Amino acid sequence: MTRSFPLAALLWVPALTACRIDPGMAVDPVVQRPRISVTTETTGHGTMQTETGLHWDPGSTLAFPGYWRVGLSERTEVYLGGNTFQWDFDRDVSGPGDLLIGWKHRLLDEEPGWPALAFQTEVKLPTSEKEDRFGTEVIDWRVALIADTHWNATRVSGFAQLGYLSEADGAGTDLELTLAGSLQAPLSGRWSWYTEALSRSVGQQNLRTTYVGAGLHYRLGSGSLIDVAAIAGFDDAPEDTLFVIGYTRNVGAFYRLR
Repeated sequence: MTRSFPLAALLWVPALTACRIDPGMAVDPVVQRPRISVTTETTGHGTMQTETGLHWDPGSTLAFPGYWRVGLSERTEVYLGGNTFQWDFDRDVSGPGDLLIGWKHRLLDEEPGWPALAFQTEVKLPTSEKEDRFGTEVIDWRVALIADTHWNATRVSGFAQLGYLSEADGAGTDLELTLAGSLQAPLSGRWSWYTEALSRSVGQQNLRTTYVGAGLHYRLGSGSLIDVAAIAGFDDAPEDTLFVIGYTRNVGAFYRLR
């Protein structure tokens, strides 16, 4: 049995467990679609949000990420996701990626003169195939602090994350530091725009990746939106230019059948 089964099975947990979706209780989705989560907002209490899309580096890679989020309270959500499937055309391999499981809690709401603050933690499980090299074959753990505020109609967000990375064969651990910032603002009607910059460094491996991107959101209705973006990679980033298309939907109330 390959590792692709655990990933596929876990990503379908919401549909396969004894749970019920009530579309009549859908709320506005929380926009999480920049390359990394940079908002203190959480999925609506008791509802489930799905995120699907594709990441395309022309001539090099194609990936289909998917995320499922459930709001546990007005301030807390849990999520799981990752690349459900991906291709590396340079190496002529394909398969699923590793699985991310996370929890986010908003510590403070935005007040005049003070930003909103949230804490996020996630664990990465090695569900990808070793031969495909789409993962690290080990468990990694990350913690992050997120802050955002508004300047007129523009949301200004900051993200700082520390990763504790295991090394294969128990050779030790490494530290990863990620810093990101983004701006998001309405354009007109259902349109809004965002721009983001991200820098990530890994200590002992002496790796540094930088991404700068911009994109558009379009709200299809009260419970869904689409987004498109172009992202440029620099330094040791594996992608040169990444094109992103995404679809986010709040599917409604999520609870167990009695």
